[in-house]
Parts: sequence; structure tokens; C-alpha cells
Amino acid sequence: MDVSIDVSHTILETPRCILRIFTAADLADFNEYARVDGVGELAGWKAHKSMEESSEILDMFLRHKNIFAIVHKDDGKVIGSIDLKSSWTNLHPDYKQYKSKDIGYVLSKDYWNNGVMSEAVEKVIESCKEKFGIELLSCMHFEYNLISKKIIEKNGFTYVETESFNAKPLGKYITSLKYVKIL
Repeated sequence: MDVSIDVSHTILETPRCILRIFTAADLADFNEYARVDGVGELAGWKAHKSMEESSEILDMFLRHKNIFAIVHKDDGKVIGSIDLKSSWTNLHPDYKQYKSKDIGYVLSKDYWNNGVMSEAVEKVIESCKEKFGIELLSCMHFEYNLISKKIIEKNGFTYVETESFNAKPLGKYITSLKYVKIL
């Protein structure tokens, strides 16, 4: 069962990052990583073509209040995001009784493969249980996104099923693997 959450008054800290709500001042950093080929494609969207496109999406982030900006402590830059949206488990007979959210994330290519995202996801999982009363988190990764698979497995999610769906922004069908973590 879907749970309404608002992360706008939540600030989380990991050894290397601060997780907080996006602000309008984050636009340049957001555009910097969102315009890089290969970043958004792993999350289901095309690289941003302009600052205006990034501005429109950032405005959506600000309205929805369910997305954390990931700020790297060393340089103060926004390097990615973690969002908590409605979960596919809300319709799954084995999981629909749980208060749930789906966790998704994206990270600047400059910070891949150094554990930053695993650390941030772990902190958000902890907050979901303690602050928001979420009982189950779901997530997924495209079959070719092995970096995301490592993060999912490291954070204790259990594989449930595989599905193919139309990733309209990318203009193709993609096979994804779905996971859950009961908190």
C-alpha cells in the first residue's frame, strides 16, 4: 500500500554525503551530471540536451518533495539523486499489504564505483523505516546495469521477478529485474 511521504524537512548524512531536498540553486550541478551520455539511460531517461530541460525537471523535483539530492561533502556538489515513488508492489499479491515505496537513484559518472551510492541508499533505507514507517522498499535495474545490481545486492534486496516494458523516453523495450526489501 502506497505511503505518502515528504522529504523536504529531512536531512541525512553519510560519511561522504549529505542527502537533502533539491533547491533551485542546484540547477548547474544537476545539469552537469544529467547531460552526460550513459547516466540517465541507466535510469530510463535520455541525457539532458539543455539547461532549460534540466530546469523543467528540477522544478518537478521541487514540487514532488520525494527526491533527495546527494551532495558530496568534499566538493559541495550535487552529484545525484534518490527518489521514493509509488511501488510496483502495491499491485503484487505477495506484497500489497505492506506500506511501501520504490527507491530509484542516479549518480554522476564521476562518482561511479566508489561506494558513494551504496552508502547513500543504505542511509535512505534506514530513514524510510525509522522516519516514514515504510515496511517494504522495492527497486529495479535494467538487465545490463550491473553497477545498479551491485548496489541493490549490497543493500540486501531480494530478487522477485523479471519483466520487459516499454521505456518510452529511450524508445525501446527493456528487460528489468525487480527486487524487494522488507524493513
